[in-house]
Amino acid sequence: YSDGSIRSVWNSIALVNKESSIVPNSIKSVVFDAAYYSSKHPDLKAAFGTDSAKLYNHFINFGIKEGRQASPNFDIKYYVNNNADLKAAFGTDYLSAMKHFAEYGVNEKRLTAKPADIGSKVEFRINVNNLAVGLSGTNVVTATKALNSSEVWIFTKNTNGTYTIKNKETGKVLDVYAASNKAGANVQTYDGNGSDAQCWFMYDCGDGTYLIQPKCSTTCVLDVAGGSTSAGANIQIYTSNGSAAQKFSLASISKIESLVANSKCVDL
Repeated sequence: YSDGSIRSVWNSIALVNKESSIVPNSIKSVVFDAAYYSSKHPDLKAAFGTDSAKLYNHFINFGIKEGRQASPNFDIKYYVNNNADLKAAFGTDYLSAMKHFAEYGVNEKRLTAKPADIGSKVEFRINVNNLAVGLSGTNVVTATKALNSSEVWIFTKNTNGTYTIKNKETGKVLDVYAASNKAGANVQTYDGNGSDAQCWFMYDCGDGTYLIQPKCSTTCVLDVAGGSTSAGANIQIYTSNGSAAQKFSLASISKIESLVANSKCVDL
């Protein structure tokens, strides 16, 4: 049309296609979580609600350039500012920094967001899908919630911001088999050795849950295999995707014990 409306539409499509190449499908779910993006930024929630397509289009066309965080465990501003070489190279050019992450950073084990601080040494039951995280031998699985030491995990903060997560009953710690960084790698308990496979970052999802990410992987987080809601399901690491199978809540053991002692019937 003479008013240029068709040209405008095609220009918009070209812009989306061009900038979508910055975020390949292999990392899209790592850097973008529609629900988190909406809740983190009230203006976007007001404009787009929970429309994931509109939220992603905003992120691609504007959000990255503005340095907006769109995932609990990926913050482009933090990624740049926490790495002196990236800050020197990109400054506030977050689009170029995103390209760097997609091409190089994803394999460099760089810290990509500010981890949560849940205390220096605390005991929790780890919950997911209304189940607890427990043991089957040395393997880590989901279990029916119960007040027993196999479902009690001691979180001890390390100097690098990670946590060592030790099972109270066995004394062994949460560990990614063979220090793998691949989706589907098994999670077990093993004698503590301080390796990256046993150091875990906690990322606050803003809804009372956390992503729990091993230092040995930039893209994978703790995950219930197959998204199962049944007791006995295997715990693994899998590509961060914002699903309920990856959102873990922490129930204070001291709080549970206090409520039980006072005959309060609760589900924590």
